[in-house]
Formats: sequence, structure tokens, C-alpha cells
Amino acid sequence: MGADRAIRIDEDVVTADSHVVARILEALLRNLPYDLILFGAQSEDFGSGQLGVMVAEMLGIPHASLAVSLQVQGRTIKVRRELEAGSLECYTINLPALVTVQTGINRPRYVSFAGIKKAREKELKVMSLGELGLSPETLTPLTMLEKLELPSKGKEAELISGSPEETADQLARILKNAGLF
Repeated sequence: MGADRAIRIDEDVVTADSHVVARILEALLRNLPYDLILFGAQSEDFGSGQLGVMVAEMLGIPHASLAVSLQVQGRTIKVRRELEAGSLECYTINLPALVTVQTGINRPRYVSFAGIKKAREKELKVMSLGELGLSPETLTPLTMLEKLELPSKGKEAELISGSPEETADQLARILKNAGLF
């Protein structure tokens, strides 16, 4: 989709946690030129939403998370990020910086067949942890998965209908009966 080159770290870090992956990426990025580093909001493996922020902290650069829009303005970027309930927050950050982006921040273009053929000619550098100055022994996970299970089935939701006054009264009764209010 337009990358000039790619780098693959050729090590098995399946048992690693977000901290270990962040250490590896920080070691790689530390020696590359960059102005702006983009991460997804969550990774497919851990889904913790921590990886990008960890890498930014390790690199000592400013960061913003959960960006829904991004505008480069000279040596700064203007970032709008999503908070709860659809609220937005706006930041201006000096470059170099790292931003984690939400799905939908852009519309990716489809790669043509010719583009796929060109991609095969692009550089793919394969590196080891040793080339990054790391060894498997120095990459100790800080978290360990003890158990993974489906949650127990709870009560089904109760739908409340009626006028605003009636629904407020019903909700107050439900919360009071549950001992929450």
C-alpha cells in the first residue's frame, strides 16, 4: 500500500507480553530516522492498547492515543482523540511523536495487481534480536496469562420503555432493588 521498505524481526516472541514487544520495537526505532510513528489503537495479539504508548515512553517522545483525526502542520501535528461518550479532545504535539489511531481514521486504498508485483521488489530487511542489541534473556515478560475463559452467562438485559419520567422511575427502582442506589 505504498511502503518503501519493510523490516521483520526474525524471532519467536509468541509468549512475550506488550512490554517485551515494546522493548523490541523501541530498540529498532531508536536507530531509524522518523518524524511520526503510527500505531493502531490495539494490537491483535494482546488488545491492551498499551503498546504504542509504551514505545513512545521508551523513546522519550510525545504521544497521543486513540486519534480519530491527524493534521501535520510543519513541525507539529494537530490530533483529535476520542474520549468516552463521543467526546473529542484536541492536542497540538511537537514532532517527532507517536500516535495510536482508531479504526476508520482513513480509508485505505486497494492495491492494484501492478502494485502487488512492485511490492515484491521492495526491500525486506530481516533482523535478529542480537542485531538490535537484545537477547532473549533480557526480554522477560512482566505479565503472564494465567487463564483464558469465556465469562459466565449473566442476567439478560431488561429494556425500559415509556416516557422519560416513567423510564427514570423504573431505572431508579431497579437500582434501588439491586442495592446500588
